This record gives sequence, structure tokens and C-alpha cells, in this order.
Amino acid sequence: MLPLLQGKPRVAILAAMPNMLWMRVVSTIAAVAVPAASAPPPAKIVPFSQTFYGTVRSDPYHWMESGGPDLSAYLTSQSAYTRSVLAANPGRPRVLQAIRRAEAQANTASTTSAAIRVGARILYLQTLPGSNDLSLLARDDGSPNANVVIEATSLPKDRVIGWFEPSPRGTKIAYGVTAASEAVVIHVCDADGSHDTAQAIDPAVIQDATWRDESSFYYNTVVEGKRNRTETSYLHTLGSKHGTDIAIAGFGANGPMGSRTLRNLWTTYTVLGRDAVVAMPLREPTPHLSAFVAPFARATHASGPWRRIFSEADEVARVAVGGRYLYGLSDKGDARRTIEIRDRFTGAHVRTILPDGNGFRKDIFANKTGVYVAKRIGGNMQLEHYDLEGRVLGDVALPRANVILPIQSNPAADTLAVETASFNDPGRWYEISGPHAIVRDAGISPPLPASYATIRYDDATATSADGTKPRTRSSTKPAPRKMVDGLLS
Repeated sequence: MLPLLQGKPRVAILAAMPNMLWMRVVSTIAAVAVPAASAPPPAKIVPFSQTFYGTVRSDPYHWMESGGPDLSAYLTSQSAYTRSVLAANPGRPRVLQAIRRAEAQANTASTTSAAIRVGARILYLQTLPGSNDLSLLARDDGSPNANVVIEATSLPKDRVIGWFEPSPRGTKIAYGVTAASEAVVIHVCDADGSHDTAQAIDPAVIQDATWRDESSFYYNTVVEGKRNRTETSYLHTLGSKHGTDIAIAGFGANGPMGSRTLRNLWTTYTVLGRDAVVAMPLREPTPHLSAFVAPFARATHASGPWRRIFSEADEVARVAVGGRYLYGLSDKGDARRTIEIRDRFTGAHVRTILPDGNGFRKDIFANKTGVYVAKRIGGNMQLEHYDLEGRVLGDVALPRANVILPIQSNPAADTLAVETASFNDPGRWYEISGPHAIVRDAGISPPLPASYATIRYDDATATSADGTKPRTRSSTKPAPRKMVDGLLS
């Protein structure tokens, strides 16, 4: 639920280094004698406990989560101690030089994080050469080059783009600018990045926004208290004054999705054009959702009218919307999850799709032509394809499906954006379109480094103890026989 900070710390950069670079850095560090040092400044201990699923968990350092002068003083003392130890090390300059060389090489590769299609345009987050932070780019169909909408270097220091969401027609883009404190400021700009303005919304932990139309959107805030966390969902209108946003769900909101207690309630939305709005609240600590539907014109306040389609008793962990139906992945009755289909106009049960005996259904997505279910089988994943009525259409033939990462779907579109990856390869983005699930390269993945060209993949089928036959894939990279700086790479 917390926003993903896209800036990579130096430790993360080192973890992503090729083996050869690690060997050079480690060999350099090994040659440095580090003298013994006194203990670092201790952190104070403040008794604190929370109960999760009936189990009491103690966290004496919970006080750090709220920040404040005590945390700042502690971090300052830790920094001073660290610098004193490093300054006393005569071999530090050589180690630092090796790290900077490796860091510079790692920065030459780009990574793509999220992709959303709007009409003939695809928007995505990608690191640009020389930067560890994500920029917002756009590529029009038929164009070989992308345009930079928001560049990471244009943001204030220590600020990164955590997420973005285009409006239904793509005329506006909302995006979250995240600070190290995890507080997010929501900005809105035009499609080309112009007329960028911070909205009159208090900085808070805000994971995303969902546009209602071209001039308003829903968003969630998290407020961390000394003992509890409260979450509220609001409707914001562009140009509105500070403090005038309308509470729709969560703490302090009236109506079926409201909560008068400090119980957490996180809500996500799907807007079906000018037809309806689907709200899906998640009440912690339960992992199960409710799903409500309200007419578009009346989905502007907490009282709705919001019609409940799925309740917590249905034990639905994921929900998707397609056509006139809501699709839920339910834990009820089978740990591998059933697919429950409900009519969103009447709430009537339409169909239950039982597991086929293989794998665990992890997530579900839908658009205006079909339903897709990401299923894990052993160490691999595959994508099941159904029509909107729930009839099986088979598996989607993805080029590489060791891992299927978050899918960006839009119930009003006929395409999905999906990222596939393996443990040895960076992610590659594809688009799946039409009733026949045609797969094509999205054209936004960075080029593969030359070092990946020698990797060989071998597919096989294994038989597990219960008789299921999961597909497996192994990867092999021949070891080069080259001496560099006296080391065998």
C-alpha cells in the first residue's frame, strides 16, 4: 500500500551489478585492512506492540516510523559515526573509486516500470541513461521515438515519481511525487507535460489516483497516528480549494463504505466511462475485498447509492471489471482460488469457474474483450484467457513467461500491458489485444545488454507428487574464459 520509492540506494545498485564488477569491488575491499571501531550510537527502545490475526507482535523501534526530532538526531549521530569510521580507513578512496566505476556502468542500462495505454499512445515510466530515477515517457503508435513528459532531473532534489495515471481521454496526467518520508504530493499536467500544477491536497502517503472524468479523480490517503493508521478515500476536483475534497470511503466517511472506527479501509476504483463506478474497499487485517457499484452520476459522495456485489464473506482477494460483469478470485472452498462472476447491474451470480488442477490463481484482469488470470505453477507463471462470459479460450502464448509482473488493464480498452521476466533477464513489455489475445512487443522495453545474448533457455514439463505437470524453464549462460585484472571472469 505504500508508494514505491523509485530512487535506488547505492546498496541496490551494487546488488544489480554483473558478477565481474562485484568480484573487482570485493577483491579491492578484501585488500583493505579496516581497524576496529567503537560501537555505533544505540537507538532508544520504546515499548510498543500490535495484534495481527490474534498474535501480538512487539516493535520497540516503531517510534521511528513517525519521524520527528528524535529520529533526526539518531540518524545524524549514525551518519557522523559512519563517516568517522570511513575516514579512518586508508583504503577507502580505492574502494569508492571501484564503486563509482561500477555504478557508472550500471547507470547505462534503462529499466521500465509501468505502462498504460490511452488510445493510440502508451505512457510508461523508465530510467534514462545516467539516472537511477524514473522519468515519465510517452510513445505514439507508429513513432519510433518516445517523448519525455516529465524528466526525473526536473524534480526537486530527493523527489521521485512514484506512480502516474492518465485521464480517460488522455488530456491530463496525475502523478505522485514522493519524498524520502513517503509523503506524496499529487501533480496534474497536460498530456505533453505542460501546465504542471501541484494539487491542493495535503502531502500524505498516497499510492495512486483513479480519474472519474477529465476534471476529477479519486485518491486514498494514509495518516499514521501514534497508535493507529487511518485511511480515507476522497474525490478531488481540479481547481478546488484546499480542504474541500469529499470523503467517499474509509475513516470519517458516511455510507456503506465508510468506517467510524480506526479500522483500516483502503479503496481502489474502476470507472466504466459514463456508466458506473466500481469501488473495492479492503478492510485490514482481512485480505478480502468488498465490491460496490454506483451509477456514474451519483458516485460523488459516500451515500452513493452504492450496491454491494461482493462482500467479505465471499472471501474475494482480487476483483476485475469487464463488460457487465465483476470477476472475483475467491479463496472460499479452494486454496487455488475459484473465479466468481457476478452481474454488476443486479448482483446475480453468473458462474463459478473451479481450478483446473494446476497452479495457484494469483491475480485477475479484464478489458472489454476478455478476462485474464495470472496463475503460478511451480516457479513459473502463465496467463489464462477467458471470454467475458467465462468460457475458456486457452493460455496466452507469451514469449517469455517465467515471471508475469503487474499487468495494466483498462475495462474500456481492448489491450493489456504485461511485463514478463526471468531471474536472469530484465523485464520485457508486451501488449495483448483483441478477442484472440494477439501478443506484440509494446516497443518500450530497453535493449537487452550484450551480456544476455549468450543465455540459453530450455523448457520442460515436470511431474509433481499430486500428479500435476507444471511447466519449467531453465536458463544457462556459458562462463566466458577471460582474464581481467588477474581474475577469471
